[in-house]
Amino acid sequence: MQQILCLRDNSILKDTARLEGFPDLQLVLKKLPKPPPGRASNQQQVAEEIVDYAARSGDVAVLRMMLEAGADKDLPDEEGATALIMSSQGGHKEIVRLLLNNRADPLLTDDCERTALMHAAAAGHSDIALWLLQARADPNMTDEDEATALMFAASRGENDILCDLLLAKAGMEFVDKNGETALCSAARKGHTTAVECLLVSRANVDHRDVQGFTALQHAAQSGYHEIVQSLLVAGADKEIVVTESVSQVLQVEQTRHST
Repeated sequence: MQQILCLRDNSILKDTARLEGFPDLQLVLKKLPKPPPGRASNQQQVAEEIVDYAARSGDVAVLRMMLEAGADKDLPDEEGATALIMSSQGGHKEIVRLLLNNRADPLLTDDCERTALMHAAAAGHSDIALWLLQARADPNMTDEDEATALMFAASRGENDILCDLLLAKAGMEFVDKNGETALCSAARKGHTTAVECLLVSRANVDHRDVQGFTALQHAAQSGYHEIVQSLLVAGADKEIVVTESVSQVLQVEQTRHST
């Protein structure tokens, strides 16, 4: 697309024109012809800049004009992020709805292999995450660190998103580069409700990360008593090698549970 400034009478404003005062101007977007084979596409460059701006800033009007003028809704920026990814990360709800209504692809990833759903989950944008799932975003895609949207939601205690992901059949068995599952991450970070939600969904309570720690050990070591109790009730293995401080926490919680 080419940007053209026009006066009120629709005459094109030339670069050399001298203006007096503050005349009314309007921005007109004009389709550019396809470039000859082998030449770079100005159309792509302009569309990328404006779609990127609209998605990052949340300017619905600009993006709507671009889409109506034929801009590629799935065009990535220099970091591989599409308008849908950027607006999902930024929490621009109207932009996301506009893009999804125009069939933007929710399965595309940025240079870190993260989807719009992962970014929405990490940023806590629950409405956007739900819309993406309704648009058939895959909850089980992994990024370059082998993390899923469920892991992002669990590690940040985004409970509404976590529940929506579980309803969408997000897998709890996925393991990231540190060997952590969503349950391990939630327990280590102290997110009680997230842990309970995962336990109700029958997450593996005895999975060990690359350091050999279970969710129970992480919770006990950090003093998250309520999480420790929930894990014990869920059948977490108490017969594990632990440090003295962790052992004391476990003894306290076992005593509470037995009374």
